[in-house]
Parts: sequence; structure tokens; C-alpha cells
Amino acid sequence: MAEKTITSLGLTEFAELKYITPKAEFAVTDGGILRMKWDDTEYPRVTLHRIFPFSTSDHYISVQDKENNEIGIIENMADFPADVQEIMVSQINLRYFAPVIQSITSVKEDFGYLLWTVETDVGTMVFTSQTSQGMMVQVADNHYLIIDLDGNRFEIPDLRKLSKKDVYKIEMYI
Repeated sequence: MAEKTITSLGLTEFAELKYITPKAEFAVTDGGILRMKWDDTEYPRVTLHRIFPFSTSDHYISVQDKENNEIGIIENMADFPADVQEIMVSQINLRYFAPVIQSITSVKEDFGYLLWTVETDVGTMVFTSQTSQGMMVQVADNHYLIIDLDGNRFEIPDLRKLSKKDVYKIEMYI
């Protein structure tokens, strides 16, 4: 018998996708932990991950257990009841919290690090990043993420909306 390969069988034989239906029950514990019951199985701790975080924020959400094993995929959050959607959005917002940079007060280079002071949609923030490649990631045309030393993300949705003075402060790092 011939060995089974992706070429001979197709990708679907190797990747079993399970779609989580609105029959799944989601709840948040008093401690803020998301739980799920689905197909007679209880998952005491699950996390939600966007499969396409920049293009489809409410479609294709991976539900993972506490060991980061995928349980299944939510194809569209809108298919779920409003109270469950609220829970999902709240959990996703916690995971993907990324203040939007509205202006750049200062960027100072110091021994291979950048010290940032920025105005964001949640107020003034000060953070430190490396000067190396990878700390500022272009995710789409004029859309950037800045990743600080702790892994926190800061978003510039449209570089063209910053002032010329602000762009000048960061252009060497883009």
C-alpha cells in the first residue's frame, strides 16, 4: 500500500476542522476565566484567538484549551446570542489590547533601546522597545504595530494620519 501524503490525499485529510456552533455554552468565572461546554465536554479554561487578527476581527476565532490545543473554530461570532458575543468580545479585547497611537511626544534612543512617550486612545503611555528589526511590524499599507520589551503592542492604524513631525521621529525605524 502506498504511503499517504498531502499530495495524494489533499490537505483536508490531515487537517480536521471542527466548527463550534451556537449550541456551545460560554461563561466567565468570578476570577475572569472563560469556560466552555460543548458536545457534552466541559472545558474549565479556554482562550480565544483571532485566526486573521487584522482582516477579520469577528470571524474565524480559534478556541483553545489551557494547553493551547485547538478545540474548534467559531466561524462567525454574530451567529451566537448577544450575551455570548459580549463575553467573546470582552475576552478578545483583553488578549488583543493594543492602544492606538494618536501622536508621538518623543522617541529617544538609549544604548540600543527606544524610549517612547506617546498619546494614545487610552491616554499618555511611556514604553521601551528595542531598536532592532521586528519591534515595528508593518501589517498592511501604512498600518504598523510597535512591540515593546514586554510584548505589549501599540498600534498605528494609518501612518498618514500622524503629523509629519511625528512621522519624522520614527521614519528611521520603519
